[in-house]
This record gives sequence, C-alpha cells and structure tokens, in this order.
Amino acid sequence: MVILDYIYWHFFVAPKHIFELLADYEYAMWHRFLITRHLRTLFAPWHRRKPSDLKSKGTISEKLIDIIADFYIRILAAFMRSLIIIAGLVLEIIIFLIFISIFFLWILWPLVVVILIGKGVSLVT
Repeated sequence: MVILDYIYWHFFVAPKHIFELLADYEYAMWHRFLITRHLRTLFAPWHRRKPSDLKSKGTISEKLIDIIADFYIRILAAFMRSLIIIAGLVLEIIIFLIFISIFFLWILWPLVVVILIGKGVSLVT
C-alpha cells in the first residue's frame, strides 16, 4: 500500500504542486518587474519629471528647448522601461524553462532509480 500511495503522490499530487509553484513564481516576477504598469506608461516622463516644470516660462526659444528636452526624456524613459520589460520577460521564460525541466526530471526520476538499481545488481552478480 505504501508503494501505491507513493506512486499516486509522485505522479499525480507532486506534479500539480510543481505547476502551482511555477504559477506563483511567474506571478511574482510579473509583479516584481511591473510589466503591465511599464507597458501602460511606456512614453510617460521618467519619474514624472519634465524639464519644462523646473523653471519659469521664458522666451519662445526656451519653450522650444523645453519641448525638445521633454521629448528626449520621454524617449529615454521609454528605452529604460523597455529594458525593464524585456528583462522581466526573459526572466519569465527562464523560470518557465527551469520548472519544465524540473517537471520532466521529476517524472523520469523513478525510471533512473530503477535503471541504476538494475546496473548495481548486475555489477554485484
């Protein structure tokens, strides 16, 4: 009976928990990198700072320089947010691949044990 309980746990209960852990890790990394928030605010100013907010309004040329600086900061912020999003998605893929390999190793482990026991018995005899 213990062997049947172990087989049931090993092939039915534990894989379900492996995939639950995978979902938890994926959820945590998604929120650690704030992927949806960065996608939503991709072209927003970095930390809501714009050069045009820092000084009083002046001549037309100063306003034009402020507009160009605001555009530059938005592009820089989009680049930084894109890097964060890409890093988060790459980490999501790595975590997924690690858990899939853990799952297959878990399923194949009893076969490896049986093969190694068989080789050990053949060496002894």
